[in-house]
Amino acid sequence: MYQATNTMAKRYHEEHAHILYFTPVFFIRTFRTFTRLLEERKLNVVEIQNRYNKGLEKLKVTMKEVKYYSSKLREKTPVMQEK
Repeated sequence: MYQATNTMAKRYHEEHAHILYFTPVFFIRTFRTFTRLLEERKLNVVEIQNRYNKGLEKLKVTMKEVKYYSSKLREKTPVMQEK
């Protein structure tokens, strides 16, 4: 991977006339940082997914309750109109 990075840096230099230096230590630090950030992002995505799933479950429960109460209301409406 380090060699591939150096190759890409050379190509970047040819295309943009800007030199990028990648020492082995810098590459390892960058790679570790990227790995850490990727893990943090994965955890964040899982957390967001769990929140959406909980919200979806609450919406389903609420939908069932609304159906139940609307049927009860339909049953009681004629009685209320008579009174």
